[in-house]
Amino acid sequence: MREWVEGTLAELRDLLDERIAGVYLHGSLATGGYYRPKSDLDLLVVVDEPLPERLRRGSARVFLDAFDRRPTTGGIEVSIVQARHARQFVHPLPYEVHFSERWAAEVRAGGAGPAGADPDLAAHVTLARGRGISLHGPAAADAFEPVPHEAFLASILDDLDWITSGDNILESPFYCVLSACRVLQVRSEGPGSVPSKEEAAEWALARLPVEQHEVIHDALDCYRSSAPVSPEQRRTHGHTWDVEALTRFKAYARAAAEVPDRDTRL
Repeated sequence: MREWVEGTLAELRDLLDERIAGVYLHGSLATGGYYRPKSDLDLLVVVDEPLPERLRRGSARVFLDAFDRRPTTGGIEVSIVQARHARQFVHPLPYEVHFSERWAAEVRAGGAGPAGADPDLAAHVTLARGRGISLHGPAAADAFEPVPHEAFLASILDDLDWITSGDNILESPFYCVLSACRVLQVRSEGPGSVPSKEEAAEWALARLPVEQHEVIHDALDCYRSSAPVSPEQRRTHGHTWDVEALTRFKAYARAAAEVPDRDTRL
């Protein structure tokens, strides 16, 4: 993993040179909850100035190449943001480049991936400031302005809205259950709470009604398992899930978190 990450960053430095002001590892690899068959590599990169289209495409290609040679089933999710936006936070936060598995085909065809602003960055920056690791540059707490708790909460409530919509929890059960637990913990504890998925599940097992425990245990066991899975099985771990239990958990989580309508959020 270290060789993969360091090799990816070396390629990015070759491309962007002195434009890079900082690189920050966040998510499960930073918090000690990385499981090779399930977890993604999560990175934030800060650059000193806007990137021209040539460098946007080149950066996206670096991340695609890293994705293609990844030593795990999990993927890579990375955003590049300007230093001025990192120091003057607005929600949603603008970015220069974003890459995840969703954009692999577009980048492979020569594109640069999406452009604009991403509400998810409020959560990513909060996690990087609270639990992240600096791989280059100053500490994340010095590189990024604090994210208002209202923006962080709006970001994770957006995720919970997705989790509790349609059949998403049936298609990505352990991600959805553990992420919902994290929202409930942050909702309960307020500013300063930045739990990992594992920590949130343990929190939920100590506080949520007992009828929700079985599905949380299933999600935690699948997430923690080191058993190899195919890319097709990654979202379910190949586990036979109790559809009724997931549906009950979905309804409970949405009600407990008091998810507002989209037009009332930031």
